[in-house]
Amino acid sequence: MAAAMLAQDAADLVASTALLDEALDLFVRRGSRRGRAWTLVWLARPTVLADGPADEASAARARLEESLSLFRDAQDSPGIAWSLAFLASLDMAAGDGDRGRREAEEALAVATDAGVAQPQGEALRLLGVAALNDGDWVAARRLLDEAAAIHRSGGDRWQETIAVAQAAVAAALDGDDPDALERFARAADLADELASADPLAILLHSVVLFLWRLGRWEAAAELLGAYDAIRPHWWRRAGFAEVAEHVTRSPALDAARCAGGRLTHAEVIARVRALIDEERERSSPTEAAARHEVTDPP
Repeated sequence: MAAAMLAQDAADLVASTALLDEALDLFVRRGSRRGRAWTLVWLARPTVLADGPADEASAARARLEESLSLFRDAQDSPGIAWSLAFLASLDMAAGDGDRGRREAEEALAVATDAGVAQPQGEALRLLGVAALNDGDWVAARRLLDEAAAIHRSGGDRWQETIAVAQAAVAAALDGDDPDALERFARAADLADELASADPLAILLHSVVLFLWRLGRWEAAAELLGAYDAIRPHWWRRAGFAEVAEHVTRSPALDAARCAGGRLTHAEVIARVRALIDEERERSSPTEAAARHEVTDPP
Protein backbone atom coordinates (compact mmCIF):
# COMPACT_ATOMS: atom_id res chain seq x y z
CA MET A 1 0.00 0.00 0.00
CA ALA A 2 2.77 2.44 0.89
CA ALA A 3 4.47 1.99 -2.48
CA ALA A 4 1.12 2.50 -4.24
CA MET A 5 0.47 5.73 -2.33
CA LEU A 6 3.92 7.08 -3.19
CA ALA A 7 3.45 6.19 -6.85
CA GLN A 8 0.06 7.92 -6.91
CA ASP A 9 1.44 11.06 -5.27
CA ALA A 10 4.17 11.05 -7.95
CA ALA A 11 1.38 10.94 -10.59
CA ASP A 12 2.46 7.46 -11.76
CA LEU A 13 -1.07 6.13 -12.02
CA VAL A 14 -0.15 3.03 -14.00
CA ALA A 15 2.18 1.79 -11.28
CA SER A 16 -0.11 2.94 -8.49
CA THR A 17 -3.18 1.21 -9.94
CA ALA A 18 -1.28 -2.04 -10.50
CA LEU A 19 -0.01 -2.04 -6.92
CA LEU A 20 -3.44 -1.19 -5.52
CA ASP A 21 -5.07 -3.96 -7.55
CA GLU A 22 -2.54 -6.39 -6.07
CA ALA A 23 -3.24 -5.08 -2.57
CA LEU A 24 -6.99 -5.34 -3.08
CA ASP A 25 -6.68 -8.97 -4.18
CA LEU A 26 -4.50 -9.72 -1.15
CA PHE A 27 -6.90 -8.06 1.31
CA VAL A 28 -9.87 -9.89 -0.20
CA ARG A 29 -8.10 -13.26 0.10
CA ARG A 30 -7.12 -12.52 3.71
CA GLY A 31 -10.58 -11.27 4.63
CA SER A 32 -9.31 -7.83 5.70
CA ARG A 33 -12.33 -5.56 5.35
CA ARG A 34 -10.51 -2.41 6.48
CA GLY A 35 -7.59 -3.09 4.15
CA ARG A 36 -9.99 -3.68 1.27
CA ALA A 37 -11.92 -0.49 2.08
CA TRP A 38 -8.84 1.75 2.24
CA THR A 39 -7.56 0.28 -1.04
CA LEU A 40 -10.87 1.13 -2.70
CA VAL A 41 -10.57 4.72 -1.42
CA TRP A 42 -7.09 5.06 -2.91
CA LEU A 43 -8.23 3.56 -6.21
CA ALA A 44 -10.96 6.22 -6.39
CA ARG A 45 -8.74 9.12 -5.26
CA PRO A 46 -7.22 10.13 -8.65
CA THR A 47 -10.67 10.52 -10.21
CA VAL A 48 -11.87 12.55 -7.22
CA LEU A 49 -8.90 14.93 -7.54
CA ALA A 50 -9.01 15.16 -11.32
CA ASP A 51 -12.72 15.72 -12.01
CA GLY A 52 -12.46 12.70 -14.31
CA PRO A 53 -14.86 11.79 -17.15
CA ALA A 54 -18.27 10.33 -16.43
CA ASP A 55 -17.25 6.68 -16.83
CA GLU A 56 -14.31 7.09 -14.44
CA ALA A 57 -16.49 9.02 -11.99
CA SER A 58 -19.03 6.18 -12.06
CA ALA A 59 -16.34 3.60 -11.27
CA ALA A 60 -14.93 5.79 -8.50
CA ARG A 61 -18.40 6.22 -7.01
CA ALA A 62 -18.95 2.46 -6.95
CA ARG A 63 -15.64 1.96 -5.16
CA LEU A 64 -16.41 4.65 -2.60
CA GLU A 65 -19.89 3.34 -1.93
CA GLU A 66 -18.37 -0.10 -1.32
CA SER A 67 -15.68 1.37 0.95
CA LEU A 68 -18.32 3.33 2.86
CA SER A 69 -20.33 0.17 3.45
CA LEU A 70 -17.24 -1.70 4.64
CA PHE A 71 -16.21 1.13 6.95
CA ARG A 72 -19.72 1.39 8.41
CA ASP A 73 -19.70 -2.34 9.15
CA ALA A 74 -16.31 -1.94 10.86
CA GLN A 75 -17.43 1.27 12.66
CA ASP A 76 -14.29 2.94 11.32
CA SER A 77 -15.01 6.67 11.70
CA PRO A 78 -12.00 8.04 9.74
CA GLY A 79 -12.82 5.71 6.86
CA ILE A 80 -16.51 6.65 6.92
CA ALA A 81 -15.63 10.36 6.92
CA TRP A 82 -13.13 10.11 4.05
CA SER A 83 -15.46 7.97 1.93
CA LEU A 84 -18.27 10.49 2.43
CA ALA A 85 -15.95 13.43 1.70
CA PHE A 86 -14.75 11.87 -1.56
CA LEU A 87 -18.34 11.06 -2.55
CA ALA A 88 -19.26 14.67 -1.82
CA SER A 89 -16.45 15.87 -4.06
CA LEU A 90 -17.60 13.63 -6.91
CA ASP A 91 -21.19 14.79 -6.58
CA MET A 92 -20.27 18.47 -6.48
CA ALA A 93 -18.12 18.02 -9.60
CA ALA A 94 -21.07 16.31 -11.31
CA GLY A 95 -23.34 19.25 -10.45
CA ASP A 96 -25.34 17.58 -7.68
CA GLY A 97 -24.63 20.20 -5.04
CA ASP A 98 -27.44 19.17 -2.70
CA ARG A 99 -26.29 15.58 -2.46
CA GLY A 100 -22.67 16.66 -2.15
CA ARG A 101 -23.52 19.04 0.68
CA ARG A 102 -25.42 16.33 2.59
CA GLU A 103 -22.46 13.96 2.27
CA ALA A 104 -20.01 16.66 3.37
CA GLU A 105 -22.20 17.53 6.35
CA GLU A 106 -22.33 13.87 7.40
CA ALA A 107 -18.57 13.56 6.93
CA LEU A 108 -18.08 16.62 9.13
CA ALA A 109 -20.36 15.23 11.85
CA VAL A 110 -18.62 11.83 11.86
CA ALA A 111 -15.12 13.32 11.89
CA THR A 112 -16.00 15.86 14.58
CA ASP A 113 -17.58 13.23 16.84
CA ALA A 114 -14.52 11.01 16.42
CA GLY A 115 -12.06 13.87 16.89
CA VAL A 116 -10.34 13.15 13.56
CA ALA A 117 -8.99 16.45 12.28
CA GLN A 118 -7.94 15.79 8.69
CA PRO A 119 -11.31 14.62 7.29
CA GLN A 120 -12.98 17.28 9.43
CA GLY A 121 -10.94 19.93 7.62
CA GLU A 122 -11.69 18.38 4.24
CA ALA A 123 -15.43 18.30 4.98
CA LEU A 124 -15.33 21.99 5.96
CA ARG A 125 -13.45 22.78 2.75
CA LEU A 126 -16.08 20.99 0.69
CA LEU A 127 -18.85 22.91 2.45
CA GLY A 128 -16.89 26.06 1.64
CA VAL A 129 -16.83 25.03 -2.02
CA ALA A 130 -20.58 24.43 -1.85
CA ALA A 131 -21.02 27.97 -0.49
CA LEU A 132 -18.81 29.28 -3.31
CA ASN A 133 -21.00 27.50 -5.85
CA ASP A 134 -24.08 29.05 -4.22
CA GLY A 135 -22.56 32.54 -4.35
CA ASP A 136 -22.42 32.87 -0.57
CA TRP A 137 -18.96 34.42 -0.38
CA VAL A 138 -19.13 35.23 3.34
CA ALA A 139 -19.96 31.66 4.33
CA ALA A 140 -17.37 30.34 1.88
CA ARG A 141 -14.62 32.47 3.42
CA ARG A 142 -15.56 31.38 6.94
CA LEU A 143 -15.69 27.68 6.12
CA LEU A 144 -12.50 27.69 4.07
CA ASP A 145 -10.68 29.62 6.80
CA GLU A 146 -11.82 27.02 9.35
CA ALA A 147 -10.58 24.24 7.08
CA ALA A 148 -7.22 25.95 6.56
CA ALA A 149 -6.80 26.48 10.31
CA ILE A 150 -7.43 22.80 11.05
CA HIS A 151 -4.91 21.66 8.44
CA ARG A 152 -2.37 24.27 9.59
CA SER A 153 -2.72 23.05 13.18
CA GLY A 154 -2.23 19.46 12.06
CA GLY A 155 0.78 20.29 9.91
CA ASP A 156 -0.94 19.24 6.68
CA ARG A 157 0.41 21.91 4.35
CA TRP A 158 -0.88 20.15 1.21
CA GLN A 159 -4.50 20.38 2.36
CA GLU A 160 -3.92 23.86 3.77
CA THR A 161 -2.74 25.04 0.35
CA ILE A 162 -6.04 23.98 -1.23
CA ALA A 163 -8.16 25.67 1.44
CA VAL A 164 -6.15 28.90 1.46
CA ALA A 165 -6.15 29.21 -2.34
CA GLN A 166 -9.91 28.66 -2.47
CA ALA A 167 -10.43 31.13 0.38
CA ALA A 168 -8.52 33.67 -1.72
CA VAL A 169 -10.98 33.11 -4.56
CA ALA A 170 -13.90 33.59 -2.15
CA ALA A 171 -12.38 36.85 -0.87
CA ALA A 172 -11.89 38.11 -4.43
CA LEU A 173 -15.47 37.27 -5.39
CA ASP A 174 -16.59 39.05 -2.22
CA GLY A 175 -14.85 42.18 -3.52
CA ASP A 176 -11.97 42.03 -1.04
CA ASP A 177 -8.93 41.92 -3.33
CA PRO A 178 -6.42 42.94 -0.61
CA ASP A 179 -7.47 39.99 1.53
CA ALA A 180 -7.41 37.70 -1.50
CA LEU A 181 -3.83 38.77 -2.23
CA GLU A 182 -2.72 38.01 1.33
CA ARG A 183 -4.20 34.54 1.05
CA PHE A 184 -2.54 33.97 -2.31
CA ALA A 185 0.76 35.03 -0.74
CA ARG A 186 0.28 32.43 2.00
CA ALA A 187 -0.55 29.76 -0.59
CA ALA A 188 2.57 30.73 -2.56
CA ASP A 189 4.69 30.30 0.57
CA LEU A 190 3.20 26.87 1.16
CA ALA A 191 3.75 25.79 -2.45
CA ASP A 192 7.34 27.01 -2.22
CA GLU A 193 7.95 25.07 1.00
CA LEU A 194 6.43 21.87 -0.37
CA ALA A 195 8.39 22.15 -3.64
CA SER A 196 6.23 19.67 -5.54
CA ALA A 197 3.88 19.86 -8.50
CA ASP A 198 0.51 19.38 -6.82
CA PRO A 199 0.56 22.37 -4.42
CA LEU A 200 1.85 24.65 -7.17
CA ALA A 201 -0.91 23.44 -9.48
CA ILE A 202 -3.47 24.14 -6.76
CA LEU A 203 -2.17 27.69 -6.36
CA LEU A 204 -1.96 28.39 -10.10
CA HIS A 205 -5.48 27.10 -10.69
CA SER A 206 -6.85 29.86 -8.47
CA VAL A 207 -4.39 32.62 -9.41
CA VAL A 208 -5.01 32.20 -13.16
CA LEU A 209 -8.75 32.72 -12.69
CA PHE A 210 -8.13 35.67 -10.35
CA LEU A 211 -5.83 37.43 -12.82
CA TRP A 212 -8.18 36.75 -15.71
CA ARG A 213 -11.02 38.34 -13.77
CA LEU A 214 -8.86 41.44 -13.23
CA GLY A 215 -8.10 41.73 -16.93
CA ARG A 216 -4.46 40.69 -16.54
CA TRP A 217 -4.74 38.65 -19.72
CA GLU A 218 -1.04 38.05 -20.49
CA ALA A 219 -0.15 37.26 -16.88
CA ALA A 220 -3.04 34.78 -16.66
CA ALA A 221 -2.01 33.16 -19.94
CA GLU A 222 1.60 32.90 -18.76
CA LEU A 223 0.58 31.12 -15.55
CA LEU A 224 -1.83 28.91 -17.48
CA GLY A 225 1.19 27.72 -19.45
CA ALA A 226 3.06 27.08 -16.21
CA TYR A 227 0.08 25.16 -14.85
CA ASP A 228 -0.13 22.92 -17.92
CA ALA A 229 3.61 22.27 -17.79
CA ILE A 230 3.89 21.31 -14.12
CA ARG A 231 0.54 19.76 -13.23
CA PRO A 232 0.25 15.97 -13.02
CA HIS A 233 -1.54 14.73 -16.11
CA TRP A 234 -4.58 13.69 -14.07
CA TRP A 235 -5.05 17.09 -12.38
CA ARG A 236 -8.12 19.16 -13.03
CA ARG A 237 -8.46 22.02 -15.51
CA ALA A 238 -11.94 23.00 -14.39
CA GLY A 239 -12.90 26.63 -14.98
CA PHE A 240 -10.25 27.21 -17.64
CA ALA A 241 -12.45 26.76 -20.73
CA GLU A 242 -12.97 30.50 -21.31
CA VAL A 243 -9.34 31.32 -20.59
CA ALA A 244 -8.03 28.56 -22.87
CA GLU A 245 -10.38 29.56 -25.69
CA HIS A 246 -9.18 33.18 -25.71
CA VAL A 247 -5.55 32.19 -25.31
CA THR A 248 -5.77 29.86 -28.30
CA ARG A 249 -7.27 32.59 -30.50
CA SER A 250 -4.74 35.29 -29.57
CA PRO A 251 -1.13 35.00 -30.84
CA ALA A 252 0.07 37.34 -28.06
CA LEU A 253 -1.64 35.36 -25.31
CA ASP A 254 -0.55 32.05 -26.78
CA ALA A 255 3.04 33.32 -26.82
CA ALA A 256 2.68 34.23 -23.14
CA ARG A 257 1.32 30.74 -22.42
CA CYS A 258 4.29 29.13 -24.19
CA ALA A 259 6.70 31.32 -22.21
CA GLY A 260 5.03 30.28 -18.95
CA GLY A 261 5.45 26.64 -19.85
CA ARG A 262 9.22 27.07 -19.89
CA LEU A 263 9.46 28.44 -16.34
CA THR A 264 11.02 26.35 -13.58
CA HIS A 265 9.25 25.73 -10.28
CA ALA A 266 11.27 28.47 -8.58
CA GLU A 267 10.62 30.89 -11.45
CA VAL A 268 6.88 30.25 -11.29
CA ILE A 269 6.82 30.96 -7.55
CA ALA A 270 8.85 34.14 -8.10
CA ARG A 271 6.48 35.23 -10.89
CA VAL A 272 3.40 34.62 -8.72
CA ARG A 273 4.94 36.62 -5.88
CA ALA A 274 5.84 39.48 -8.24
CA LEU A 275 2.27 39.59 -9.58
CA ILE A 276 0.89 39.58 -6.02
CA ASP A 277 3.14 42.53 -5.16
CA GLU A 278 2.03 44.38 -8.30
CA GLU A 279 -1.61 43.89 -7.39
CA ARG A 280 -0.99 44.99 -3.81
CA GLU A 281 0.29 48.30 -5.14
CA ARG A 282 -2.80 48.66 -7.31
CA SER A 283 -5.37 47.59 -4.71
CA SER A 284 -6.50 50.99 -3.45
CA PRO A 285 -10.32 51.24 -3.50
CA THR A 286 -10.30 53.68 -6.43
CA GLU A 287 -7.91 51.70 -8.58
CA ALA A 288 -9.53 48.40 -7.66
CA ALA A 289 -12.93 49.67 -8.80
CA ALA A 290 -11.45 50.88 -12.07
CA ARG A 291 -9.69 47.56 -12.64
CA HIS A 292 -12.92 45.62 -12.37
CA GLU A 293 -14.31 47.62 -15.32
CA VAL A 294 -12.15 45.67 -17.74
CA THR A 295 -12.56 45.25 -21.47
CA ASP A 296 -12.86 41.91 -23.23
CA PRO A 297 -9.66 39.90 -23.66
CA PRO A 298 -7.83 40.18 -26.99
